[in-house]
Amino acid sequence: MGEQTFVAYMVTGNKHVSDFYRFDCKRVSTVEKNIRNGMSNGNTGLMSLFRKHWAEDDVVACEIYSTPGGDPGKGKLEKRIIMDWAMTMGLRDWYHRKWPRDEIYREIREDAVFAGLMEAINTGRNVYEYIGVSDSFVRERLFVRLAEVTGHSYKDIYNKWLGM
Repeated sequence: MGEQTFVAYMVTGNKHVSDFYRFDCKRVSTVEKNIRNGMSNGNTGLMSLFRKHWAEDDVVACEIYSTPGGDPGKGKLEKRIIMDWAMTMGLRDWYHRKWPRDEIYREIREDAVFAGLMEAINTGRNVYEYIGVSDSFVRERLFVRLAEVTGHSYKDIYNKWLGM
């Protein structure tokens, strides 16, 4: 198998927020390894380039596309890597940064994270209990962010929560 061209973008929600970075290699796993190695040491590799321009809580994923003929505009999504910090970020911290004047953030459980919220939805657990707040506006805002982080639509997350 010969080399292919892959491109990687950093993603906020469903928008590419970076220029693409090109990789010529045999497998998408090689691209992922390069990206993750850069994430782990923080000083070298692709992630350090991205971190210069975006805060960690803004960038939620990296998308890797195969590109026939090296044309980044004609790529096929091969893999979406959800950044670890996006799923382990505290709901309370994220909510307070996003809506600093909304005092309800104080009622959100300090130990609740986005990965736990997703698990609560998937297992049918009471999400209001998990969040610590019985406010539908708070729940909706958290679901919107969870959709951005996971790459699912808000509708899919909402319907899963409803058991549909």
